[in-house]
Amino acid sequence: INYILFKTKDMNPGLLSYETRLTSDWAITFLTILIIITPGSTVIRISQDSKKFFIHSIDVSEKEKDSLLRSIKHYEDLILEVSR
Repeated sequence: INYILFKTKDMNPGLLSYETRLTSDWAITFLTILIIITPGSTVIRISQDSKKFFIHSIDVSEKEKDSLLRSIKHYEDLILEVSR
């Protein structure tokens, strides 16, 4: 929210990719929704084989990128756990 309310010079917007272990359409859709509701990030595209997400983030500095990717992996782990 800080990025939205106050313009900072520390913002480093960019794209990153995330390779998923999910295989079902519902699980991929659910992970997409979870990424979209994460502040500062949105899914731009999913590869044709549905294995890779292309994500735009408002800050792709190492610290923020690692934090976002850890969050996505956590979401993915939870989805895998409930889909067994």
